[in-house]
Amino acid sequence: MKSLTLFLLFCLLTAKSIAQEQEQEANSLYPIYDENLKWGFINETGDVIIKPQYEVVGYFSSGLSPVRSGGKYGYINSNGQVIIPFKFDFAMNFSEGYALVSEDSTTKYFIDKSGNIPFKLDGISLYHGFNKGYTIGYKDYNSVLIDTDGKLVYNKKKIDRYNKKKRKTNSVKRNLIFMCDEKFCGYLNKDSVKIWKIPKRTTLSEFNIDYKTSGFFYAFSSPKERCYGCGRSSNFLKSIKNPIDSIEENKPVLKVIDNEIDTFYTYTNLYKGHKVYLYNTTKDTLIISAQDSRLYIKVQVLNAENNWQDIDFLPSSWCGNSYHEFTFPPNTYWEFRIPKYHGSKKYKMRLSFQPKGEGDFIYSDTFEGEINPGQLWRKGEYGPSNFMDPYLY
Repeated sequence: MKSLTLFLLFCLLTAKSIAQEQEQEANSLYPIYDENLKWGFINETGDVIIKPQYEVVGYFSSGLSPVRSGGKYGYINSNGQVIIPFKFDFAMNFSEGYALVSEDSTTKYFIDKSGNIPFKLDGISLYHGFNKGYTIGYKDYNSVLIDTDGKLVYNKKKIDRYNKKKRKTNSVKRNLIFMCDEKFCGYLNKDSVKIWKIPKRTTLSEFNIDYKTSGFFYAFSSPKERCYGCGRSSNFLKSIKNPIDSIEENKPVLKVIDNEIDTFYTYTNLYKGHKVYLYNTTKDTLIISAQDSRLYIKVQVLNAENNWQDIDFLPSSWCGNSYHEFTFPPNTYWEFRIPKYHGSKKYKMRLSFQPKGEGDFIYSDTFEGEINPGQLWRKGEYGPSNFMDPYLY
């Protein structure tokens, strides 16, 4: 009997040691991407452990990482094996044994490492993973704490203390750091040895995302026109010099050049894009409303219910000076860029424009495109950089 007890104890300790080694191995993997913006993982010495093949990856936690392929999220282990199938519109990293996943805008729940649903939380809005045994949810517009057993805590003092805590982002000590300067951008080890460098891209990729964007259409009349306290754009009006075919003369016209590939720039990369023009061929000077020079123009798709649905949102500024108007004289136009999206499903698309920010709409012609499911509903995290930039992006 004593021998059996010692044997079972040995098995338990061995299993625990193996699990710790696997966890340490997973925590030592670092996300990278190739010249085609496909994501994978390297180890601390720069060896490719999981080759770049995914559209998005997260970090490893509890031995698993969320990854996106074909527009849907699933989870892989540190060997690259798919442990939880690709079926979610969005999926977060594991924290304290559970991960928050979304099937669509209304179906959100926690899963365990086997992909099972450990508890149901009907009628509760969820946004974050667990932190020190709790996560915050919202029920009937009121905050509620949820513990890792799925029990609800309505104690206001406890909720207030939780909200005041600084959320941990990543408690794992890592041996590589990511840095960028004028000469290098990539991973360094503790001895400042370069382990991996961001690859030089030789071709443009399509814009492959899973969230709503916050509007691309910034403009201003001219350097001479003024606004007091608003954010100004350097995208000024140009004169129409050549006759424009098929342009109506009783209203502004929004035109997408979808049969030609141009470039679209984000803060980090260049992508394939299309040019967009907004013309005024009327005989009147029009007054255009804007918020910090962002016009009220959105990209829309024709959804499965045959309704036009926004895949952009226009954030609201906290500063009243952000809202202003400027002139749009006859025979002038603005030029913009929109991304050429890459996604898992094809849609008919168009642009919608409200010149005054309310009231009547003006629409572009339709064009063919594709997006991922998350673009129909998911917004990014709230992250203001300063008081004058309090936008949800």
